[in-house]
Order: sequence, then C-alpha cells, then structure tokens
Amino acid sequence: AKLSISLVIRFCPVHITMQAFRIGEELRTLGIEVVVFDMDHTMSRHHCGEGLDRDDLDKYIGGVSEDFVVFAPFLAAEGFKLAVATGSDPDEYNIDGQSAETHILGPDLATAVIEAHCGDVLKDFAIMIGYDSRRHGSDPEEKGKRYHMRKIREFYDTSFEKMLLIDDSPRSLENEDGWHGALVQDPSVGFRLQDLEDFLTDALANEEPS
Repeated sequence: AKLSISLVIRFCPVHITMQAFRIGEELRTLGIEVVVFDMDHTMSRHHCGEGLDRDDLDKYIGGVSEDFVVFAPFLAAEGFKLAVATGSDPDEYNIDGQSAETHILGPDLATAVIEAHCGDVLKDFAIMIGYDSRRHGSDPEEKGKRYHMRKIREFYDTSFEKMLLIDDSPRSLENEDGWHGALVQDPSVGFRLQDLEDFLTDALANEEPS
C-alpha cells in the first residue's frame, strides 16, 4: 500500500506542507512524472568521495537534507516515480584497500540514508544507478548523468520530457535528451524545496506562450 498523504501531512510543519503541495502541482503542470535525486550534496550535505569508511556512516546519514526527508514521502504518496542517480560507482569497491565490508557507497549508501530517515518510501525508489563514466572508458555519451537518466527512462518506460533530476552539479544537469534539471544551490545544506521553487519559476515561464 502507498504511504498515506495524511501521515505525511501530520508530521510536517504547515508551511512545508503547503510548499510541497504547491511544488507537486507545478511539477504536474510541467508534465513531470519521474523525480530523480542525486546523492552527495543533495540527499545528504556530505560527500562520500570514492567510498565512505563505514565508521563515518552515521555522520553521513546525519547530514541528510531535512527537505528530502519531507519531500520524498510526499512525492511517493502523490504517485510520482522516484529514483537515485549518483556518480558513486559500485566499481569503487574494487579500489585497493576497500570492500563492501569496510566501505559503503553508491546505491548501498543511498539505501542506508533512505532507510534511516524515511524507510517507508525505500520501495518507491525502484531504481538506483551508481555510475562514473570515468571508470568505464570515459565515453562522452555517458558524461555527467546521461547514462543514469537513460537507464531510469528505460526502467520506467517513460519519456525524457517527463523526468526531473535534482543535482548539485551544473555539469550533471547538462544533457541532449530533453530531461529537466534542478540545481541544488547550496551543497553544504543539500536539497531544499526552494531549489525546486527556483527551477519551476524558470521552467514554467518558458512554457508560457510568447
């Protein structure tokens, strides 16, 4: 069963709830159906580098974006499809001195963050892609988050125009496929609802007839 929207509302400050509803309506107006979150400096204000020592896991989880914790359950309850696209690549477990026993990264780390703060929506993040093209031949066609978004599009059988990536890196938002990108303005905080407000102001203005 889907998470009840009433439960989301019950534990949110009123102004956050109203902001989330407004953003949700505007995302629908723009035609967005799939919302994709970056991990480092987005879901969490911290960065895992080439792999986070498991001794530092609690700190990373503790740096979660408060707005992510509120907004992800809201999106799930409202029927949006969710995903994670991170440059933290499971291939990094193969770096000398690292393993899944001593370090955590990529989708494993994203899962840990979601489980710790909003575990009921983990199932709604039906696909998580951890991929760094530099570790796989540096194909220009896979640069940034192009590879991730193509895989997520295939998984959800949707069109790029219905997809939104939220990421702290302007380069990661560059693409030729037509998906939307919202920039996290303050990586030291991570994702904020205001980031989407700013994105939607511009995106909806561009949608209006000239």
